[in-house]
Amino acid sequence: MSKFPQDQAEYWNGYIKRDRCFLSQINNPFDEELHQFARSLCVGVKGTVALEVGCGDGSDAIGLVHQFDAARVVAIDIAEHRVRIARQNVQRAGLEDRIQILQMDANRLEFPDNHFDIIFCNSVMLFLDRERFLQEAVRVLKPAGRLFLFSESLAGNPLLAAYRRLWPAGWKRGAEKFAKRLTVQEVEEMGHYFASFEHREFYLLFTILYRLGPFLVNRVLRGQPEYIVTGGRWSRALDRILLQTFPFLRRFAWVTVARFTTAAKHSSDATSIQELVPAES
Repeated sequence: MSKFPQDQAEYWNGYIKRDRCFLSQINNPFDEELHQFARSLCVGVKGTVALEVGCGDGSDAIGLVHQFDAARVVAIDIAEHRVRIARQNVQRAGLEDRIQILQMDANRLEFPDNHFDIIFCNSVMLFLDRERFLQEAVRVLKPAGRLFLFSESLAGNPLLAAYRRLWPAGWKRGAEKFAKRLTVQEVEEMGHYFASFEHREFYLLFTILYRLGPFLVNRVLRGQPEYIVTGGRWSRALDRILLQTFPFLRRFAWVTVARFTTAAKHSSDATSIQELVPAES
C-alpha cells in the first residue's frame, strides 16, 4: 500500500458511491443533454482496449462493455476496498474475461507504451497530478488513441464555490481537501498535448438555480443523499442559449465533457509531453 498516496487511498476506501455518468443504466433525466453529447464522442469504442481511471464500484467499466462493446477493459482505482467491490460486481456481471480490476495510482501507470485505444475518466481529473497523468496517458495510448473526460468539475462558478465553502460535507463527504478543479483555459491547454480535441461545457446560472430547490428539499431537509432531478427543460434551454451566444460564459459552467486524440503516429524522439507537437486550437 505504501506505493500509493496514503491519504487519498484511505479516504476513497471509505467512499464507494460513483458519480452517475452516461454509462450508467439509470440516468438522471435532467442530465440527458450532457449524456447525449458524451455518447456522441464515443463513436468507435466498439472492439477497443480501454483503460478506466478511478473505477469505483466498477459500474462504468461494465458499461463500457455492455453499452459500447469494448473488447477489453482494464479498470484501476487507488483504493483497495473499492477494487474489491468492483471485482465482485464484475464477477456478478459475468465479465471477468473482459474486465480486469487493478489497484494502481493513475499518476504512475504500470503499463507499457502504446497499450490502450482509449482512456476513460469519470470526474477524476480534479484529484490527479494533471501534468504527471497527461504524460502517462499520452505514453500508454496507441497512435490515434483517445482520452475521454466525462463530467469534469470546473472551478469558475461563484455560486458553486460558495456552496463548497458553506457546505463542505455536502460534496463527497469531505473530498474537497483533495480537489483541484479545472478551468476551461486548462482544458484547452490540455488539448495542446494532443493532435486534436473537443469539449463542451454544461450547466450555468439557470440550471444551477433549478437544481438548488431539489438539493435543499432532499439533501438538507430530508437527509436523502441520492435523488433524481426531473424537469428543468427551460432552465437547460436558457443556459444552452447563453453558452452558445456568449462563449466567454463557458468559464462559469459547472462541468465539461471532453475528448482528446493523440497523433496518428507518435513522434519517435519525443521524450516528454511538452515535446509533442501542439494541436491548433
